[in-house]
Amino acid sequence: MRDHLGKESTATIRVGIAPPEDVNQEPYAVKDAVVVRPGREIAVPVMANDSDPEGDKITLVDEENDGLEIPEIDGLSARVSGDRVLVDAPDRALETSLQYTIRDARGATASAVLQITVDEDVPLLAPVARDDRVRPEDLTGTGLTADIDILKNDEDPDGTTEGLALDLGTGARELDDGVVRVTVTDEMQLIRYTLTDRDGLEASAFIFVPAVSGLRPTLKDGTKPVQVVSGETKSLPLSEYVTIAGGGTARITEHAKVSAIHANGADLVQDETTLVYTSAAGFFGQDAVTFEVTDGTGPDDPEGRKATLTIPIDVLPPENQQPSFTGAQMEVAPGEEAIGLDLAALTDDPDPDDAGSHTFTYVSGAGSGIKAEVDGSTLRVSASSDVEKGTVSSLTLKITDGVTEPVEGTVQVMVTASTRPLPAANTDTVSEADQGKSITVPVLANDFNPFPETPLTLVSAVTESGSGGATVKGDSVVVTPSANFVGTLVVRYRIQDATKDAEREANGQVVVTVQGVPDAPGTPTITSVQDRTVVISYGAPSNNGAEITRYTVKSVKGGSYSKECTSTTCTLDGLTNNVEYTFQVTATNRVGEGKPSAASEVARPDARPDTPLPPTLAFGDRSLSVSWKTPSTPGSPVESYTLEISPVPPSGITQKQVTGNSLVWEGLENGSNYQVRVQAHNKAPEPSAWSTWSAKEVPAGPPLKPAAPTTAEIQGVGTQAQMQVSWVPPGINGDKLDALELQVWEGGTLVRTITPAADAKTQAVTVPTSETPYTYRIRAHNKAGWGDYSDASAPRRGVNRPGKPTGVTAKPTGADGQLQVAYTPGARNGAAASEIAYQYSLNGGGSWVNLPGNGVIGGLANGTDYNVTVRALATVAGTAYPGDSSDVARGNPYGPLKQPRATAAGNSTSVTLGWDGNVSANGRAITKVEISIDGGGYQTVANSGAQTVGNGHSQTHSIRVRATDAVGQTVESATASAASDPPPPPTAYITSDGDANGQDNCGDGTCAWYYVHMDNFAANTSYSVQCADYRPADGYWGSWGGPYSVTTDGNGHYEGRLGCYHGSRGYGTYQASAVINGTEYERRAWN
Repeated sequence: MRDHLGKESTATIRVGIAPPEDVNQEPYAVKDAVVVRPGREIAVPVMANDSDPEGDKITLVDEENDGLEIPEIDGLSARVSGDRVLVDAPDRALETSLQYTIRDARGATASAVLQITVDEDVPLLAPVARDDRVRPEDLTGTGLTADIDILKNDEDPDGTTEGLALDLGTGARELDDGVVRVTVTDEMQLIRYTLTDRDGLEASAFIFVPAVSGLRPTLKDGTKPVQVVSGETKSLPLSEYVTIAGGGTARITEHAKVSAIHANGADLVQDETTLVYTSAAGFFGQDAVTFEVTDGTGPDDPEGRKATLTIPIDVLPPENQQPSFTGAQMEVAPGEEAIGLDLAALTDDPDPDDAGSHTFTYVSGAGSGIKAEVDGSTLRVSASSDVEKGTVSSLTLKITDGVTEPVEGTVQVMVTASTRPLPAANTDTVSEADQGKSITVPVLANDFNPFPETPLTLVSAVTESGSGGATVKGDSVVVTPSANFVGTLVVRYRIQDATKDAEREANGQVVVTVQGVPDAPGTPTITSVQDRTVVISYGAPSNNGAEITRYTVKSVKGGSYSKECTSTTCTLDGLTNNVEYTFQVTATNRVGEGKPSAASEVARPDARPDTPLPPTLAFGDRSLSVSWKTPSTPGSPVESYTLEISPVPPSGITQKQVTGNSLVWEGLENGSNYQVRVQAHNKAPEPSAWSTWSAKEVPAGPPLKPAAPTTAEIQGVGTQAQMQVSWVPPGINGDKLDALELQVWEGGTLVRTITPAADAKTQAVTVPTSETPYTYRIRAHNKAGWGDYSDASAPRRGVNRPGKPTGVTAKPTGADGQLQVAYTPGARNGAAASEIAYQYSLNGGGSWVNLPGNGVIGGLANGTDYNVTVRALATVAGTAYPGDSSDVARGNPYGPLKQPRATAAGNSTSVTLGWDGNVSANGRAITKVEISIDGGGYQTVANSGAQTVGNGHSQTHSIRVRATDAVGQTVESATASAASDPPPPPTAYITSDGDANGQDNCGDGTCAWYYVHMDNFAANTSYSVQCADYRPADGYWGSWGGPYSVTTDGNGHYEGRLGCYHGSRGYGTYQASAVINGTEYERRAWN
């Protein structure tokens, strides 16, 4: 917290968290009372003493919604205005009451009574003006003007703020309706304003307008909770949420000062001007990001204005969730109209789109005579006239959002004697009453009756405190104080309404002030004897019920003297010096004068020196310089002085006798709070009175030399490094520290001097990253000056995460499974080159591997796309600083081509030559395949295929394949060759062909020509053919005829009739054959 002068202090708030109640509790309304003059309007803050047990916000129910029950009294009216009830009093005296109703956020209500007393003698009350302060959120737009509703926290206790006249001091101007515009400048302003009511009574307060430098960063006006779906990430640029008065950039001071309870644990700082939030897995509900922000360059910028701010977060469920229902209680009366309950107000749903779409259904639970039904979102319950008071039912309801499974809720219903509010017995006051005399008090006149058609009944009246009696007489209480009693007499009375229900009865009080003459004051005490003057004091006696109006002092000895005084201290002037006096005192009130006090001790006026002014002190190191002025005296001149010091110094001497007007008091203790007073002496027998004590002063020397600070690294914000510098405050040497100076040294160069808060023990320091270590020295200041600087802290490097590499490429080397990674290193940010290693990660897997010095990464799959990111990892003094990952570089490795496949397979009279260039691919597509057949030139073909070549037996053919890929690599296969099958052996046989009857030696039909069949002979070749036969019976074989010349066709085939013939066809006794070129071929039976 901070006061208007800028001083700050901290305190702790302990918060106890209890589980929510299953049933919504009603708010609690407390009876109020107001007194007002006739014919006036007054604003009554009736809710100031009301509350809600669950802490829900409560509001007044206005008169249009039956929130006010106003008695029908001519000239009396009331209405609700915000958190107040405006009462228009009639133009005559009366006592009455009205009822007001409050409602909590879930629709539960409670009522209380406002007791109204209208009296012409009500004291007039001045307005109440309260100071206002310009806050950053009051600024209009981007300028430095602020609009303030200064009447918002002011009031008129016997009127309304609307009736107040406003008078503004210089520096502000009124717009309308109490709104004032001021301009923030470089200097703090204190603008006074005055409120004047209708009676001319005034009150003043101030508008504190801080300087621009005093307006800390704040959330933008109207900042609403940021909505984010559970598990999703939301960036929060400070420029969208934080306002800097006068312009500027908001920056996050330290990582350690950023927190969110339900975040997922990831870094909440994206950069120095941006927060980032991701909820914990599965969480939804309310969260917030709290952070410290500055408009300076960093946490150690002395000109930077800092503030701790909180951005509310509304985490939405990733899927539709069931609503929840808070139970409620209802009261109904037998035979009365149904009571309504707003079920929507009791329903919560984490899905904002479900608002207003819930369906409510009554399920069960209404007992006999209880009727329950749901109309839209309103539950209406009534009880028949025969239901007994005290009957309780538990109603079960079904609530659904139309998407998720329905939930059940419970509403408890109790039958009471009446649902109307309880009667209220208001306090009756009798301000003046005489001892022993009866007073009749019409107590029911100002009590609240919930059944105005039936008068209240006065049940009883008893004395509660004091001495006296009380009796009931119709609608009045007769009070009789005892004859010897004075003071306050309290009577308690009890009332009953038309229900005659004892549980609805209410108690009230009659407070009677019984008066008598005052008692005797205490014995007067002589407090001062001066020149012709004596000052006395005496104890105030009991006033016996009536205010004391005066005291009378009379001399008992020393002549005739009398004086009237209004307080218990009385200055008796006009006395005669050197005359002995004694005095008595009496007290007088409305009833009369009391008995005199005992006589005082003797007092003799004399002329001693006047009381000196308090001395002036100036501190020194273990000493004080004391000076004073000579007092005036009506008698002899002042000759000497007695000085007294407090507390007792180390020497034990507390007084010194001095002439002159100054003294240096040595030997004091630094840090002790001393005061000195002085007494003047002249020739009078008594010295002057002691002066008042001087202002306190503390001897002090400069603060002691601090121990060397210690440092710890903290995570930097942005590109600079941050260190937490800590120190033990030095000995103050007599006076509290009021300033500190922290030197920042880079090597042997002083680069900055920071001024932490005087009570600070740590300071977050932002420094440029550097390979030269930083050291720190600190010194302290108090009113005696600057102390010595401490020794330097241990050196510490200013290191931050290295910058991310740029220009990252991942190119294949051409070797199997390898990519050559290249990059431009980012800033080392304080780390030496030898302390930086580079790592790579593939496909966003989150796993980081050290990058070899040559930048080649292997073990990859050829032809596969890889997303490669690179980061720098600095390791300084054992601490690792992983840098941000680079942009993604894409690479696809490949290797040398594999040999294409070449095949050769011999057929009967041909050879099939095959090839497959696709098998050569090794990470890159094959773009061209060529073949060479039988050593000939290469020809481009499809990537795979086959050709058949050759046209005869025993032919040999070969193939060689050459493949080329997309990057131009070429590879050849080995030669594949094969031969066609060797030719089959020639075959020849003879069949008969036609009747040869009539030829020589052929005289019958069994004689036939020879027909030769030849296959597998040389093509297109002439052969010599002879006919032959064989007789198996005796082994005879012979050839004859021909030879005949025949020529084969292109397939080595020939068939045709020869010029020879044979008899006995069909007998099977001969076998015929052909002799070709001298070789006999197959013998077959002749037939």
